[in-house]
Amino acid sequence: MLIHILNGDALYERFPSNIPGERIIMREALIEGPLPRLPMTEFFEIRAQYFDDTYPDAPYVYRKDVLGEMNKIWSATASHEFVLWFEDDLFCQINLWFLAYGLSDLIQLKSFSLVKAVADMAYGFGGMDYRQLSRAFNNRIYVDEARIRDLANLWVAYRDEDWQGMKSLVPSLDDVMINLEVTINCAMNNRAFYRKRGKLYEYLKMLHGRYGANDFVKLFRDFHKSRPEYGLGDLQVKRMLQLL
Repeated sequence: MLIHILNGDALYERFPSNIPGERIIMREALIEGPLPRLPMTEFFEIRAQYFDDTYPDAPYVYRKDVLGEMNKIWSATASHEFVLWFEDDLFCQINLWFLAYGLSDLIQLKSFSLVKAVADMAYGFGGMDYRQLSRAFNNRIYVDEARIRDLANLWVAYRDEDWQGMKSLVPSLDDVMINLEVTINCAMNNRAFYRKRGKLYEYLKMLHGRYGANDFVKLFRDFHKSRPEYGLGDLQVKRMLQLL
């Protein structure tokens, strides 16, 4: 049995009906919020409280809509292959690293594959039609035990802000991860933002000065076009502007 772990609802809604298997949506946003070094239950409880406090009007209820899907992943013991549909931007990659970490105990029992988007990074799977998505699935990359462990180690290093540790993993993953060094630099700037420094902080300050507080649509369009490598959504960018 195939278990497809999708990077969001948009892909779920457009997923080709001719591809067999169960579909689970990864709705987490590990690009922001606390990343405590705790067992999963406590980890998710702290994150649930963060999202409840930070996004009280969000379209998703964290414990139901996010954790509900995560629990499906952890309990998917009947599958023989996890098919991971994640793009190359930072938002998707952090979620992928975390999944590799969470599923690493199953490495010797399951097989893992990675489906890559062929469209421009700004659009990812959203820029692919039905046939292209089906072709991408047929051309999926099987990921061996060593690479799953490397992806899991990327999560640990990211969580701990061990940037040199992350960079040391680039050579072993360069055949399956596109522009991983760029992604790591984005990760550094993303974490630095919350300390009010770094290139991402300065860029958002510049955009805020250009567009002001009343033209978010144009600001976000500009950001999305010029910095697709972050993969940030409008909710994240709005929140970041509030923190400038």
